[in-house]
Amino acid sequence: QLNQISTELSASLDIGHLVRYTVRELFQAITSDVVAAILFMDDGEVNLIAEQPITEKLLPHSYKTPDDFLAFQEQREPIVALNVDSHAGLEPIKEILEDYLAKSVLLIPMATSSDVHGFFLVMKQEEYNFRPGEIDLARTICNQASVSIENARFFLQSERRSKELSTLLETASVASSTLELEHVLEGIAEQMALAINVSAVEIFRLDSE
Repeated sequence: QLNQISTELSASLDIGHLVRYTVRELFQAITSDVVAAILFMDDGEVNLIAEQPITEKLLPHSYKTPDDFLAFQEQREPIVALNVDSHAGLEPIKEILEDYLAKSVLLIPMATSSDVHGFFLVMKQEEYNFRPGEIDLARTICNQASVSIENARFFLQSERRSKELSTLLETASVASSTLELEHVLEGIAEQMALAINVSAVEIFRLDSE
């Protein structure tokens, strides 16, 4: 099973697919009532992006106080709580745990050697002692997922930089192709619209008079 999971995770650069697949596999492999995934986004947002079983009540959800999650951005080891109410370290995600009626939880960070991309929550709605074998299996699955998620993010960042560089080169080419200001500005506006994916860009010329 682990070989199949590893093959599936290494074959995709779709972050959403990687997270959803990992959540499904954790739900099947580990004793749980609910499994969910929280992702730290590049823009600083913190999003709930996958759950199993799917309730359609919480997804998608963006948490409006990302600073509450700062401690988890440094968390590299699993957190195991028999009773979530008595574990002070889980206070920042109390809202999430309450939404899922969780009593016991296994929190596994999406951690690599260079970053923490979010975390998975394996939850039970009554008190449950996660066994060492379950914790080890969950860590193995999540470690594989974390590496794949990081690779996907690196790929997307590389694509974005390449597009930005292409836009800059094209804009420079437009600007140097004519001495007529109106044509230059039209070309720059067109490239800006393509770069930021909008339907129109307006450039206003300041009259010195």
